[in-house]
Amino acid sequence: MRCKKRHVIIENQSKFLIKELDEKLLSAWLQCLEDCELLDIPKGELSVCFMDNKTLANLHYKYCQDSSNTDIITFKGDPNMEFAGELCISLEMVKEQASVRNLKLLEEVRLYFIHGCLHLSGLDDTTDQKTEKMRLAEQKCIEHLHKHGL
Repeated sequence: MRCKKRHVIIENQSKFLIKELDEKLLSAWLQCLEDCELLDIPKGELSVCFMDNKTLANLHYKYCQDSSNTDIITFKGDPNMEFAGELCISLEMVKEQASVRNLKLLEEVRLYFIHGCLHLSGLDDTTDQKTEKMRLAEQKCIEHLHKHGL
């Protein structure tokens, strides 16, 4: 193992619940991806906050000056304070997109979780070329988790 076991905390501000989604599962995802060196996020606790579209859109406007709906916003943490960052995910968007993509809700959450962790690892999707690199990294991460039963 390349680092000590990471801790993920969850806060759910959404009215939606996904039964299988808990801190133990998200911690396992993170640990598995870090152990194979697919992620390099800062040290410390990772916070994941689930919310509704309106709340996330308000954050999107406040911090990105964009009033459109979004699926995830990633906030970098402070490794000196042992805080890796926070992923804010809309469970409403998860539900909508899972239906469109014909995925299970947990698979869609896993994709958003990976996407946010890749942002914390330094990747972004601000250009077509960077988006392509992000999509390839997402696919590698999904395949790796699937191979390990996650």
